[in-house]
Amino acid sequence: MTVTLIVLGALAVLTLAGLARAAVAAADRRRVLLAAGEALCLLLVARALMPVTPPVVVAWIGTVAVFAGLLGLAASRWSQLPLLAPSTGRRGVVGAVVHVVVLVAVIGMVAAGFV
Repeated sequence: MTVTLIVLGALAVLTLAGLARAAVAAADRRRVLLAAGEALCLLLVARALMPVTPPVVVAWIGTVAVFAGLLGLAASRWSQLPLLAPSTGRRGVVGAVVHVVVLVAVIGMVAAGFV
């Protein structure tokens, strides 16, 4: 269980760092949405896998607070960003669609486990 918590913690740090980078320096809304979706997916998977002990729950709540703050930062830049960067080609759009489909599938499977 300790290894799982370490891996989830490392993934949370990396994913939230990616969301922070997207919130501050993304070239388009697509990148912000994908980074936010990845972070949300990780939070739900982490919540499904982690044990319910007070220290772990406090760490998870702290991670959710950081996620919310980063979403607020991204929302403040939202109106300044184009939907797609001018350099985005067909591969970028198709890749984003596939990425979103996978994220929705994972979130749906995790959410179904909570029911």
